[in-house]
Amino acid sequence: MATKADEYRAKAADCVKQAQQASNSTMKEVYHDVACMWLHLAEQVDMPPATENWRDGRPRNYTGP
Repeated sequence: MATKADEYRAKAADCVKQAQQASNSTMKEVYHDVACMWLHLAEQVDMPPATENWRDGRPRNYTGP
């Protein structure tokens, strides 16, 4: 079963394909930028929630009260 991250990577790959087929440089750049955004979303989805790395509900390097 595909994850959200897999779905986002597939969308990025589609954008890369569209960029390769685009007839002008502006559209190539736009498709490339959108592909990068999809990949960034995929990375965000793959990251574990920050709270999974906390002890006592506080970040590891917590120095507050």
